[in-house]
Amino acid sequence: MISVLQHIGVGDYGERYTEGGDVKVIKEIARILKKYGLLLLTTPTENLAKFDDYPLKGYNYITLKVLTSEFFEIMEYEERRGHICVALIKR
Repeated sequence: MISVLQHIGVGDYGERYTEGGDVKVIKEIARILKKYGLLLLTTPTENLAKFDDYPLKGYNYITLKVLTSEFFEIMEYEERRGHICVALIKR
């Protein structure tokens, strides 16, 4: 998921606002991904999202851990230039 998560459920791009849209997407990915499958995602940090012209969600290590910990374990996490790259493995 390259720069997708921050757009889900924000009520832009012709969609309606959906509370917890990111939670629903993570649950669906966990449902279709096999055990020990890998999820690679990138998203802006919460600081970068605040300065964007579009209504984006921002994340940090804690918010991503809370969002994904029911199904995934964080294998690698890196922040660089306002963006997060994370590799997760499904339990």
